[in-house]
Amino acid sequence: MGGIDLVVTDLDGTLWDHNVEVHASARSALDVLANAGVPVVAATGRRKVSTLRGFETAGLTFPAITVNGAYGFIPSVEDAGEREFHRHPFDVETGLAVLEIYRSFGQVPVAYNIDGTAHLSPHSTTSQRHAETFGVDAIRANPEEAVRLGEVVGFGVIGVETAGGLGELGAALEAVGVQTDPYQERTYGGWSMTAQPPGVTKWLGVERYCEFAGLDRPTVLALGDGNNDVELLEGADISLGIEGGDPDALAHADRIIAPPEEGGWQAVLDYL
Repeated sequence: MGGIDLVVTDLDGTLWDHNVEVHASARSALDVLANAGVPVVAATGRRKVSTLRGFETAGLTFPAITVNGAYGFIPSVEDAGEREFHRHPFDVETGLAVLEIYRSFGQVPVAYNIDGTAHLSPHSTTSQRHAETFGVDAIRANPEEAVRLGEVVGFGVIGVETAGGLGELGAALEAVGVQTDPYQERTYGGWSMTAQPPGVTKWLGVERYCEFAGLDRPTVLALGDGNNDVELLEGADISLGIEGGDPDALAHADRIIAPPEEGGWQAVLDYL
């Protein structure tokens, strides 16, 4: 064995299905990788707390790059404390500009904070179902407060009823250098627009993890299904896209594999 040095995987729609269930063959593949000494890192659009909850539901844990590349950490295992290896929040000026752009298109986003909490305004235009998921993680305050603290790693309006205006919103955000991820929402229905700081992608998180772990020019295999996985798949040495995934992501994949509910993830073993 020894064809790959690192596996980086998206979570929702890639490693696990939309019920956070991992196919038995994928679990077996994870065991094989662990025995071979090949580390696995998650790269997800989820925030820190949501990622940890998903890990708990699925019975898994490994290093995670969250909020589309803006924050990276290694969960605590047994007596080891949690370790952060990457953070890239919005600077105050850019964060405030992003909020103004959202508002100019009639949207008030949720602000995602480094610690996994979220500033949720009473006027937020994210879907009610999405807002309800935050629970105790919600800080009932305007997102400007979080921006001024320098703790915001992402913004999101999730599951709105129509895509009308989202394309123009994305273009306006990108015009000031902000990374965006517009997509059709599978969990809540409708459409979504998330944003992370300029220069932040999942691949940036991979580079920071490699620096932290002392991996010098590793051979990376990456798996992903969304528009937010394009840079990840493009940067990897071997890239696997998921059948039915975003067309741009699939265009950057070396191979298309079956969705998680069919156990497609086990294809990583073909590259050991």
